[in-house]
Parts: sequence; C-alpha cells; structure tokens
Amino acid sequence: MCTHDALCPNGQVCRAIPHYAKVRQLERDCRRPVGGGAGLAACAADADCQSGLCVVTMMGTPRFCFEACTETMQCGANQTCGDGVGAVSLDATLAGLGTAATSGCISN
Repeated sequence: MCTHDALCPNGQVCRAIPHYAKVRQLERDCRRPVGGGAGLAACAADADCQSGLCVVTMMGTPRFCFEACTETMQCGANQTCGDGVGAVSLDATLAGLGTAATSGCISN
C-alpha cells in the first residue's frame, strides 16, 4: 500500500487499482510504470501515463496523468491534492461494478 510515488521503491509508482477484497473500492499499490508520462503530464490515453490513468480536468480538456496523493504536501509546486480526481473502472474485476474515485494531485 502507498499514498504517493515517493514511497515506492525501484522506480515503481503508486497506482490506483481495484481493491483485492473490498467490493467497489480502490487501493493503491506500488507497481511498475505503465507509460512514460509522470504525474500531471499531458496525455491522450491511460497507456501514456506511468500511473496507467489519464484523467480529464473539470472542463474536459486537457487530460493529464494521475499522480496519487492524500495531502497537498505530497504534490509538486503550484499543485494541491483534490478528492475524486481519478476514477478507475471496476468492471474488469466483476462486471457491473462501475467506477471508483480516488484523490490525486491537480494544478492550482
């Protein structure tokens, strides 16, 4: 379990994934990066981001790579930790579960 990338060893990143035992919940775990884009980098698809999650801003564009956090001090300069920033589909775990939201860094 992790709260942000700095807690992960050996170049891994803190990724939001479906919880192993709790239905309709997410957990965060240190995993290998999926793509090359680090937190808040511009992206077009989930595969573009180290976190494996390309999220949409409130206005719909631009899209940016998700970076896990639980408090603002874990984010970079001019960023805050916001609730419900990223959403992960749980349907791959069990059809019909929908999505679950998680907090992440956003630009001020």
